[in-house]
Amino acid sequence: MKNLFFDTRILDKRANDELLIPSEILMENAARGMLEFLRPKLSSNSRILLVCGSGDNGADCLALARMLYGMCKLSIYAPFGVKSTLCQWQLDCLKRIAKAQNFQDIEFLESLTPPLNTEIVVDGIFGAGFKGELNAKSTEILKILNAMNALKIACDMPSGITQNGTLGGEIAFKADFTLTMGALKVALFCDEAKDFVGEVQQLPLGISPAIFETPSPIQLLEKSDFKPPVREKQNTHKGNFGHLCVYLGEKQGAGILCALSALQSGAGLVSVLGDAKNLPYSLMQTTEIPHNTSAIALGMGLGKGQSLESLFEFLHTRNVPLLLDADIFYYTEFMQFLTLQNIILTPHPK
Repeated sequence: MKNLFFDTRILDKRANDELLIPSEILMENAARGMLEFLRPKLSSNSRILLVCGSGDNGADCLALARMLYGMCKLSIYAPFGVKSTLCQWQLDCLKRIAKAQNFQDIEFLESLTPPLNTEIVVDGIFGAGFKGELNAKSTEILKILNAMNALKIACDMPSGITQNGTLGGEIAFKADFTLTMGALKVALFCDEAKDFVGEVQQLPLGISPAIFETPSPIQLLEKSDFKPPVREKQNTHKGNFGHLCVYLGEKQGAGILCALSALQSGAGLVSVLGDAKNLPYSLMQTTEIPHNTSAIALGMGLGKGQSLESLFEFLHTRNVPLLLDADIFYYTEFMQFLTLQNIILTPHPK
């Protein structure tokens, strides 16, 4: 599992104060990480458009532009000027280098006027700290960027996605890749952000994540976290690996999917309780809880009008592991299950 954070600026400040790593070094490492990601995709004729905000996210992009200078052709667009100290410093550095080279292969744009001849777009307008709503100018800029036929890279967070993972307007930057700095943000994995973040890649800031990050109560599950049961004995049969009973309700498909998933996860026997039609051959059907049931799953697609008396009777004599999902939380009776051992709750957000 990987740690997720609502606000990684706390981690940046900890790196400054406790680890004595200044923001300038963190920014250099962020830019270096983006450069290493882009390097295999570049040639001397590559054209890159960097759209820079007025804060430190824009500063990250300006630092990247400085590192890219001389490797390809650059266009810089800063629609809202510069405000943060680091952003001004990075812009001054870039312009000083560009002036020394007579501004060869770099252009500072005053506006975005389609069509723009560019192969890669780097979005550094707002970043992970965005909380408000997009104004008309920001919305128009994002529409132009999204319409470009180019590889689209978001710096830390696609512009238009708020810190809470919601859209700050009708649109957000639609990235092919989001290169997020230091640690993973919760917002990158929220529902409204999913169609905009593309592939998320975590870039270190010159210090390993194990040191940079602090413990977080929010975790991102990875494929490697799935550890199915190990069957140590070979001379066995299906009855050696448990019997799951899945309640079917109004939406039977949800219960059937749960049952099939249980088989794939290692359950030896799976029965569905209810009057099912077109049941897959791998599942068993029952009208009552089987006597050898070793676990129960209840709630998926259940609806609001089902009777749970048989379950109460069964649990009165047997304390088996119980998974409560989705619709079961419409029933006040679910509170009675909370005194049981081996219980898992998986409620939907609603």
